[in-house]
Amino acid sequence: MYNKRNMGYLEKEVERGDHSDSVREAIVELKRVAKTKDLKDLHSIQPVVESALKSFNKEKKKTDEDAGVEGNKKPELRDEAGWRSELLLSFFLNLELAIYKEKSDNYTKWVILLEKVKEHPNTPFSKLVDELELYISKQNETSDRKTQNLSLKEFNKLNREYNTTVKDYLRNNMDLIDQLRAESRLEQRISHLRKKVSEEDKIPFGEWLKQERANLGLSLADLADKTGYSASYISRIERGVRTNPTPNTISKIVKSLGFESDSYLSLLTNEDEDLKEVDLYTLIKLSQFTINEKIASNKKKHLLSEIIELINEDDVLRAPKINELQNKIREFQETE
Repeated sequence: MYNKRNMGYLEKEVERGDHSDSVREAIVELKRVAKTKDLKDLHSIQPVVESALKSFNKEKKKTDEDAGVEGNKKPELRDEAGWRSELLLSFFLNLELAIYKEKSDNYTKWVILLEKVKEHPNTPFSKLVDELELYISKQNETSDRKTQNLSLKEFNKLNREYNTTVKDYLRNNMDLIDQLRAESRLEQRISHLRKKVSEEDKIPFGEWLKQERANLGLSLADLADKTGYSASYISRIERGVRTNPTPNTISKIVKSLGFESDSYLSLLTNEDEDLKEVDLYTLIKLSQFTINEKIASNKKKHLLSEIIELINEDDVLRAPKINELQNKIREFQETE
């Protein structure tokens, strides 16, 4: 249901007074509902859990009396790594899935999202889900790999809808947990579809950039202001004069256009249409992927990159490298 070790760390922080009372209340209520396994009860405590999630990112200043030290205002512990927020959110969502599965084994995280879609008919959210369902069903109807492939144009359209329209709708029209649930599930589906883009349909990054910039009505100068790169440099990429932009450059440009950078790593091609070599550590940090059905956090991706780098060193099996590797693996396992 939840990571007991990390929950223990969080509970110790709560006991020390590092967090607001809402965090303590959320943990107590989640554990209570884990015993009752009542769906209405779970949804009734959703505002409590949301209040705790929001409190992690507020830097509440304690008074002198609260801090216990004259003239010292101690800031409340913040969740900069994000593991505390992810821990509570995962607890809620996994508990929700377990309760649904007691009704029927047919329930999955995606099926639960479909239940939520019914509350938002004829919205950008419901329309995107319908489109995703259509593409997934088409792929399931045939075993022909060519038929299953998605055109780059189709994928770009779906991804553009999510990043430019649906995200805003979710954040403006949903409670926090419903929003985070929807974002996570939609990004997983879109990531799955990205893998189905036909290899023959891929285009050089410069060509894609020119198309998307035009679609958004941006001039070269506009994009230069957004990215910090010069208009002439962007123009050289678009014209294919600069054929080898780094993954970091591509990531920055893609994000400035309003898209998730990992969705466009497949566009790292040279003029011969072959995939450009990408440093593995950079690939891990830029990509979005799941571990045990959870989207890997930036902290987890960074640790994974460090572990792989250590494994590749010649003296990894000798102290002190082996100790460093063991510590990194342990930290990776404990990180949500």
